Amino acid sequence: MEMSSFYGGLLVGIIVSSIIVVVWYYMGKRKRRFDERYQQINQKANAITYGITIILLIMAALYAIIHHKTLHNEAFMLIATVYVVSILIKGIIFAIMKREV
Repeated sequence: MEMSSFYGGLLVGIIVSSIIVVVWYYMGKRKRRFDERYQQINQKANAITYGITIILLIMAALYAIIHHKTLHNEAFMLIATVYVVSILIKGIIFAIMKREV
């Protein structure tokens, strides 16, 4: 009984993911999301975002070292917060760079 629900959910997940990929691809072609200028802006935004993410992780490690705390209790919240902040920063940087070009 449990395996049938697993395979059913897997099948639904694959179908939904496939539909999302196809829609994203055709909307991307329509909005010229795959041209060279877009890729260049995206690469620059990624580079800046990765740098800021590394700085955030280093700051969290320094905080743990200075305050003698272990991160195993707060690890999930730390990683989730860094992920959300990095995604927000990437969106902001991408919007700024897109306006400049």
